[in-house]
Amino acid sequence: MHRRRNHYVKEYLFREANQPHEIHQVKLKEVTSKMKRLIPAAAVILLSLTLWGCQFQTRQNGQSTASQSADEKKIAVSVTLTADQTTTKKDITTTLKTSLMDVMKDNFDVVEENGMITAIDGLAQNEQEKRYWVFTINGEQINTGAADTYLKEGDAVEFTYESF
Repeated sequence: MHRRRNHYVKEYLFREANQPHEIHQVKLKEVTSKMKRLIPAAAVILLSLTLWGCQFQTRQNGQSTASQSADEKKIAVSVTLTADQTTTKKDITTTLKTSLMDVMKDNFDVVEENGMITAIDGLAQNEQEKRYWVFTINGEQINTGAADTYLKEGDAVEFTYESF
């Protein structure tokens, strides 16, 4: 009887040992089959999202390029410097969104303080003599600093070294 029980135990253990392996192979085949269907679907979704993202980026770049080209529109202005009895005039090409301060720095030797021009081409304002640089645009005196003033096509800027 003892032999018989050992035989049944061995047979049971053999079946149990082999059964998980067979089940594992069946499950592996099922998973592999599902993965074969899932991978192409995931690839299509990933590709679609990538193309959609690129299209969105292109639209943004197109819009920023349009607004950037409007800001970079070239304009022609003239700048005249009058100090004592000397007058210097320059015709300058710049962009629409460039401040008067930047135009002056690009074309003259300028010293600025708090957005105001205090010296042009070596001639500095003199508080003891009450002499200052004053500028007009198209004949109108401007009450803002050069850093806060923006020019338009055809503007005539005149800086005059005046006594007050």
